[in-house]
Amino acid sequence: MQDKDEVQPPSGLVGEVAKFIYEAAHRQVPEVAIAGALALIAGIVGRAFNISGTGLNHYIMLLAPTGTGKEAINSGISKLIGVLTDITSPHFVSNADKFIGPADMASGQGLLRDLSSRQPPCYVAIVGEFTLKLKQLAKPNASSAEMALLRVLLDAYNKSGSGQFIGATVYSNTANNTGRIDMPALSIIGEGTNDTFNDVVDEHMIANGLLARFNIIEYSGPRPRRNRNAPFAMPDAHMMTRLAALVKKCVSDNLANRVTVVGIEHDAEAFLDALDEYADDQINASGSPVTKHLWNRAHKKALKLSALLAVGCDHDRPVVTLEHATWARQQVERDIRRLISKFEEGDVGSAVGDAMLQQTKVLKAFNECLAKPFDQLGQIYGGTIEMHAAGIVTHKYIFNRCNNLKIFREDRRTSKFALEAAIQGLIDNGEIVRRPGHQVERGCGRSFLSYTRAKYNPDNDIERIKAQLFFGDDFSTVFDKKEQVFDVRSV
Repeated sequence: MQDKDEVQPPSGLVGEVAKFIYEAAHRQVPEVAIAGALALIAGIVGRAFNISGTGLNHYIMLLAPTGTGKEAINSGISKLIGVLTDITSPHFVSNADKFIGPADMASGQGLLRDLSSRQPPCYVAIVGEFTLKLKQLAKPNASSAEMALLRVLLDAYNKSGSGQFIGATVYSNTANNTGRIDMPALSIIGEGTNDTFNDVVDEHMIANGLLARFNIIEYSGPRPRRNRNAPFAMPDAHMMTRLAALVKKCVSDNLANRVTVVGIEHDAEAFLDALDEYADDQINASGSPVTKHLWNRAHKKALKLSALLAVGCDHDRPVVTLEHATWARQQVERDIRRLISKFEEGDVGSAVGDAMLQQTKVLKAFNECLAKPFDQLGQIYGGTIEMHAAGIVTHKYIFNRCNNLKIFREDRRTSKFALEAAIQGLIDNGEIVRRPGHQVERGCGRSFLSYTRAKYNPDNDIERIKAQLFFGDDFSTVFDKKEQVFDVRSV
């Protein structure tokens, strides 16, 4: 399928909740609003609705740069829950706030106790800086509490379906014991910055299975202007009526351990089955463990995501349509392709010291500099507009764009040495040409160590021979005078 970078809002209640979170955000980012809406609805319906034997709980990760309004998730959800728990509100629902879980998870034991104490065990945990939590859980010397937390997170993801449970636990301190937890529907919305995520993610984190369970929604754009109307945003009354009705149904059904099975139309099922087979092909064709792990859960994630949208459209008779399936599949495929690309390009993982990937990063920065308008380069370019117009890329720009990348920063030879080696490799390969400061000064009036694209010189022996071979009057002269043929070994 086509990999679309821009996330479009889904239809139904999920889209309406996303619209409110967006309108109430001080910095409006569609990806933030959509992630928050998916998380809230998953936290509410995760236990009361099933599809294909599994609940609709979700693990969601939002990645966005610092200062781009990630806090809109917490504030937007809080406003909606505030309306639902306001006893004077026409949309009041008793115990609606029970669908909001803890803001942090310190240990597996603590998470089990919290789930066990909840009646019912169904909520969304809104966790800040979750990328750092991932790093703690994946490190080789993780504490026993962290390893236990990882086990619980892995287990809980798959136990929200009807008839499933997490077994009782027994500790030396009997006060910490927990009973059987039936159909625990733990949803998580974790947020973090793109750079922190890229720094901490590696192959081991994929292999342990936790990150592969997450739907990752990423925004990497600029900081939006402040939304001056954010303090005055109010949820639509019709949307609140529908949300309150959904919450009431889930509260009632959860107490009775009653489950509604989400249906699926034939074309939607075939569409998602095609994703399952496509994932099979990707797994079978790849030798990369990362690729295998990420595609392994593609079908299940898309199925659960499409069912979430269906419940938001009609919680009395939810049915997955082709529209729901298409939106879900696009999101899941975008997520997987983007993360695999990060590994392949050395943005994440253990590709530190890989000379080819380091050269690729330098060449990417080089081409980026030439493609961008001069006024978008900022101070990191360091040169003049005339230099940029002449196709000159300054060493300062390449250094500023590449020196702090993980693939260079963690190189044992030092970042500076690795970067210089990558640049020299591109020069040796005939990709770019170094322009010493005095050459640039003669042409542009400023002295900068810079680079330009390597150009092909058609005035060479090989081109002359080719011309004589294909266009000459007498081909025999080329072969009769072999001593005139250019010998590449002499170069």
